[in-house]
Amino acid sequence: MSRTLKVSPECIKQVKFSLPRHNYSTVQELAEDSQIARSTVSNFLNGKPVLTRNFLELCHFLDLDSEQISGLKIKENKQQDYSINAQNIDSIKRQSNITIIQLSIVLDTQDEVAISKLPEILKQIKEISGDTSMNIENIEKGSIVLKISGSKTGCERLNNLFRSGQLTELLGIEILDLALELPEKNLIQLGQWLQNQFIEAEKAQWVTINEIFGTQQFAFRNNGSPRAKQVKLGEKIINLILNVEDLEEEISIIFGIYPNRQEPLPQNLNVVVFGENEQILIEIPLANYPNGVVQELFFDPGEAFHIEMTLDNQVYLESFIIERVF
Repeated sequence: MSRTLKVSPECIKQVKFSLPRHNYSTVQELAEDSQIARSTVSNFLNGKPVLTRNFLELCHFLDLDSEQISGLKIKENKQQDYSINAQNIDSIKRQSNITIIQLSIVLDTQDEVAISKLPEILKQIKEISGDTSMNIENIEKGSIVLKISGSKTGCERLNNLFRSGQLTELLGIEILDLALELPEKNLIQLGQWLQNQFIEAEKAQWVTINEIFGTQQFAFRNNGSPRAKQVKLGEKIINLILNVEDLEEEISIIFGIYPNRQEPLPQNLNVVVFGENEQILIEIPLANYPNGVVQELFFDPGEAFHIEMTLDNQVYLESFIIERVF
């Protein structure tokens, strides 16, 4: 199935008339209901290409026959849940300890110089997102769909700029649609740690404290379940500690970041912990803690959180969920 679809010219009037029939008096109201960017909804209503999943979702909201209004035979894939929540976390592709996120950007095909401007567009995207690791992985013909990979923070920043309508202005080329790519979930179940079950943890390279830190001592509560992990970002190795403790009414998570051997932590290492709704829970300025730092966070059972570390053009992202195991 094509990555983009558009309303055929003879059906545009029919599509626009469907808004008042479904009690939508403005484009904004439909955008809010469907959780799709206003600019994407506007492009859909005016016969411009949008990503296929957004096209099908808007047809669903307006009770429109997607094949009839597109003039194409559409073979729908098995329906997927693209929402970001504890059961379907970020769009993640893993390569050892490096994690990247993908998003698709649809450019206006009427822009004849779009292809020739791609190197400059990518340069601008890196500057706007603040993520020098971003790279174009694929270019699809038709509506010029760029599949771009980068850090979670950078991709979220681009997504927010698109939804606010600023990305087109900043890039100087019309962006018809943008969507984060969300594949299968990949969550580490911390409830198992509370039961001293570490098979899944070891598969994700979370090992005992002694295996990484030797005889170095750490002050954890007696009932904690600490594990450690080494993450390689470029030429640097970062040591992590995660300790989980059930405090009955809430779950304590102690998160530690330490340098390897006698080296200080890189000053440009950035660490962010995201909550379930993608809000930033804490951002740790490592420049102030060259010898390491420990932070304690508290969660309700069933909550998810994500740890992201970025260093130059390298990104590490790992997602966790805290459910009690009985």
